[in-house]
Amino acid sequence: MKSFVETVVGGAVGLIALYVVGRVAYEAGKEIAREECRYEELQRKNQELESRCVPTVSDEEPQAMTVRHPEKKERRKSGIMSVIGIMGGKNAMLRHLMQEPEDHQVEAYVDGDELHVNVRRRNA
Repeated sequence: MKSFVETVVGGAVGLIALYVVGRVAYEAGKEIAREECRYEELQRKNQELESRCVPTVSDEEPQAMTVRHPEKKERRKSGIMSVIGIMGGKNAMLRHLMQEPEDHQVEAYVDGDELHVNVRRRNA
């Protein structure tokens, strides 16, 4: 009788865990699909804007029209610099986390429809 009860309780816990994982995966899938639709819409609008740009007419040989996005370049630079800052140097967080994982505290929680993960160095 004891093993039967353990099996039933273990199965119930497994089903609950399966439901939680499925629910989180479902929400993540919805969020990804929403962002993909938003990205496609932005691409379509960008193509429409580029098609409206008309190069100036001149007697010289026509040149290819280019659209410059300086803010993208700046964002890319800042993104690269932040990655270098995170991974570079001897005191970098990711490098230290990869070399000494037991020296870190990982905290993850769900707040509404958001997943928050905090990684901190343990106090010495």
